[in-house]
Amino acid sequence: MSSLETSALKTFLEETYQRFHKEEFIDPDPLSRVRMYPGLADREVAAFICSSLALGRVGGILHACDEVLTPFGAKLKDHLLEASKDDLDHWFEHFRYRFFSRKEIVSFLYALKGVLREYGTLEECFFSGYRGSGDNPEPGIKKIFQRMIAHRNDSWGILLSDPSKSGGMKRWYLFLRWMVRKDRIDPGGWRSLLPAVLRVPVDTHLYRWGLRLRLTHRKGIDRTTVEEITHAFRMVDPEDPVRFDFSLSRLGIHPKLR
Repeated sequence: MSSLETSALKTFLEETYQRFHKEEFIDPDPLSRVRMYPGLADREVAAFICSSLALGRVGGILHACDEVLTPFGAKLKDHLLEASKDDLDHWFEHFRYRFFSRKEIVSFLYALKGVLREYGTLEECFFSGYRGSGDNPEPGIKKIFQRMIAHRNDSWGILLSDPSKSGGMKRWYLFLRWMVRKDRIDPGGWRSLLPAVLRVPVDTHLYRWGLRLRLTHRKGIDRTTVEEITHAFRMVDPEDPVRFDFSLSRLGIHPKLR
């Protein structure tokens, strides 16, 4: 990317950021459910659940997040740790969202409970894999996935994507954005990772922008697509390249800006 192209991209990204990186544009977004939890221990669990459910239209995602979070009340982590398999089966007997029903969500939550019992927090599990990996968060993601696999008792379908495959890992990177960045939009709380090493959670909206702005020419969203778009954003802001994600995504998600 030439200096002229970088300058034009910087102007566009910064102007979009100034216009739309505001709390008034959060709804509708599953981030609004994550921000309901003031305590870090509960917030990372909510973020992991909501990011994993972030498939499809935002209205359906919000409804699914509410269905899963509501039975646990305000003390999300504590009540998940206390819940038995029978409790989960009962609470989510009628759960259905896209490709997921009771079996998938119970398997996912049961495995999450196991990881929390083993490590105390998702951050500690992540850091046990990420430690020493520098600017690559992938080993930490793989560690969480591996421990989730170790604790599951049934299939969760595609509720949690396999980071060893070549996909764009949008939901994993969305989870990290929420937990690592801390400003008026992202609640943050994790200290084991710097914003500089985050990757853009590329969904269809960000992918279209990547094509329009010539940040990528990939014919789909895969790991290389994510690296190319993140690299372009990093040319504009090396310390916090993912800060542009929220404002750009508003142009495709927010009903007033679509």
